[in-house]
Amino acid sequence: MNFTNYKYKLSYIHCNESDMTSLFQKRKLNPFSFLNLGKELSRFLRSNSKSKFLSYDVSNFIHQRCLAIYQKRNFTILLYNIGILFEPFLEIKPEQLLIELSSRFPIVFVWNGMIPSQCLFFWNSNEPLPAFDFSSITIHKQELL
Repeated sequence: MNFTNYKYKLSYIHCNESDMTSLFQKRKLNPFSFLNLGKELSRFLRSNSKSKFLSYDVSNFIHQRCLAIYQKRNFTILLYNIGILFEPFLEIKPEQLLIELSSRFPIVFVWNGMIPSQCLFFWNSNEPLPAFDFSSITIHKQELL
């Protein structure tokens, strides 16, 4: 996707477990740099669990990882396993974090929950409030290759 005319370079792939398997099998064919956010952040938290400024440190870590990946390959960064961002003890705003990242790098995140509209993302149909509400920006849907 060409993001040259957009302030925020944010898109998503809506897929289930079998789609994810297919995505990984075709990994070399995709124009993405993959980032397993859950795994990377878990490693970071093991060594930084006593941080006094955890929310800042987590946000900074994610920004730095994305920067390193983007500088190395200059590809769109595909974030998956993003559920860890919703852990209350992190005290971060996942929606805002993705928006901030997408102002610097082309970001695609994988979502396997419900998407009743282009900008509302729910974990499941029982949730009263969306996990993400991107109605303030333009977000794009990416298709699986």
